[in-house]
Amino acid sequence: MGYSDFFNLIADVICSAIENHSFIDVGILEDDDLEKINQEIDGMLTEKIGDVSTDTYDKKLFDSETCEGIIEWCRERNDKYIYLYLLRKLDRMINEDFLCSDYGMEQMAHRNRQAAKEKDPESLKGKYIEPCFEALNTNLEETGLMILPNFRVISKNDDEKQEGKEIGRMSGLNDALHHFSYIKKDELLPGYRIKNVIIDPGWRFEQLQVGFTPTTNKGKEEVFKVGEDIDLRDESGHNCKYLGEITLRDKEGATKNYLDCLRRSREENFGVLLGTEMFGTEELCETRASGMNPLYADDENRPLPFLIVTPSLWKNKSNAVSVFTAGGELIGKQYKQFPFTYKGEKKECLKDIPREILLVHVRGIGKFAFPICFDLLNKEYRNLLINKLKTDFLMCPSYSSESLDFERVILEAVSAGSYVFWLNSCSAVAKKDLGLIGSVLVPKEKSEDSVKKICPGDCDGNCGTCLFSITVPIKRIGRLGHVEGDIDIKHIML
Repeated sequence: MGYSDFFNLIADVICSAIENHSFIDVGILEDDDLEKINQEIDGMLTEKIGDVSTDTYDKKLFDSETCEGIIEWCRERNDKYIYLYLLRKLDRMINEDFLCSDYGMEQMAHRNRQAAKEKDPESLKGKYIEPCFEALNTNLEETGLMILPNFRVISKNDDEKQEGKEIGRMSGLNDALHHFSYIKKDELLPGYRIKNVIIDPGWRFEQLQVGFTPTTNKGKEEVFKVGEDIDLRDESGHNCKYLGEITLRDKEGATKNYLDCLRRSREENFGVLLGTEMFGTEELCETRASGMNPLYADDENRPLPFLIVTPSLWKNKSNAVSVFTAGGELIGKQYKQFPFTYKGEKKECLKDIPREILLVHVRGIGKFAFPICFDLLNKEYRNLLINKLKTDFLMCPSYSSESLDFERVILEAVSAGSYVFWLNSCSAVAKKDLGLIGSVLVPKEKSEDSVKKICPGDCDGNCGTCLFSITVPIKRIGRLGHVEGDIDIKHIML
């Protein structure tokens, strides 16, 4: 069967459920009532698809007739607990091995390629199409829902009564689900779409090690060349003055810095390597027609870092990070969405950029998003990433002379169980000597214990080979997804 049939069924069940019921503080069922409902659901599923005790969804036939029968059965009963516990059973049928297999991921990538070709076949000839998909389900227009993978690892409660109490106090249907989540399509910002990618690093982690390079501590004027101002109309039709083209003065040095840090990251077994904003080069960020960048295809085929996130590249009135796998395949680009304003007068010139959000779902770890600098300060965008899309890891490269706004807003992520890596450049703060080039937040139960600041290391002004090692715990406990353990930050001179 096509995997999307199963997720179309899930979308239909959720759509029917939320149309008829609220799933906030649903209350706790008595044991006898819960057993009765589970028996009723098992009986229905066995009748329609066979034994449900062991098989996962990829081994069942969910054709349109079967799915319609299940939906009709739900509507006839119109019981919120029927909907809730049916979705939990469907959730347990999801086979991560199949979803993350070469076959499963190729099916999703193929669907994206076909959709892109149908939309504009001529413009895509000879071009690489990223292996992404909009949602696991294909009935987005009919249901208005997007079903997304969920690889957040939370220690399950072996005590069924205690788990029942947690479900009873849930703040929405997503709280009861483990392997997927959903978002209403109209909850996205107007004109936006999601690009999802699934990767399986092949490792299982108790903690995540992230490498981060601030690149240099030279001042802005030494690092960047800014072209003549540009006069253009903004999105509201008003005349506005924009900064000219922003280019790196020492592209070769920036490229060497990042590649040196990548080599050390492989030696240290880091899971992720991050650069900072605007230190990207074409050599680091672009690919061949095959979608590969040979700089990242390691000869020894090391599996780590499983995510290589380049410094952002300012080019053609856009500012974007490129995200590669360990083998050098480009899995997506994240474009900066909201421009900064320089000295309250001139805006960063971002024009005709894709209104897309790249989400990378990493098996055994969670969901990654990549807001760039000022994007994190936009309230609506931040709320979408944290509270609507339930992003686990916000990786935010930045180039900012100020830190207080970032330090304030990242605290909002604690209640949603999200991590935030706000990573700045020493160059941006060189003349202000703030003693702070970033902050890392983990979702701990006490928010005052959640944040650790990144301060410049003992570099003696030689920041060309500077790398920070950031280690965070990722084992979550309970419904709120809090973690135990401390953040560890080390400064490495290469």
